[in-house]
Amino acid sequence: MSCADATPSLTCPVMTIDFRTRDDVDVETIDIADFFGSQLPRLAAERSALAVPGARELGVRPFTIETTAGTWTFSVNDDAVRVQPGGAGHASVRLDADEDYRHRPRPPDADDAPRGRNARHARR
Repeated sequence: MSCADATPSLTCPVMTIDFRTRDDVDVETIDIADFFGSQLPRLAAERSALAVPGARELGVRPFTIETTAGTWTFSVNDDAVRVQPGGAGHASVRLDADEDYRHRPRPPDADDAPRGRNARHARR
């Protein structure tokens, strides 16, 4: 059934397209140690209720992100998303010093897909 065929009691989703653009002046460099060490753990604690049900349903296992500024492991424990220092994840990704640590959407490079040049295989 299409939206044109819907009875008044049914609702039809409306799709919108975001035409906003961003300039380089809108991009800010982030401090990796501060982001993973302070900002992200705080956000994870505040918003765990949004992520935990899906993570549990998908069986998400702990994963690690390694950077030149440190290593952090993301996990779901006791109905909360946790970001902790150290590398205890089942899988890990390493971000090299030449990675672009700026806050903006970034499409993957053709060389990165689908494996990612810095991705490592899951630990057993």
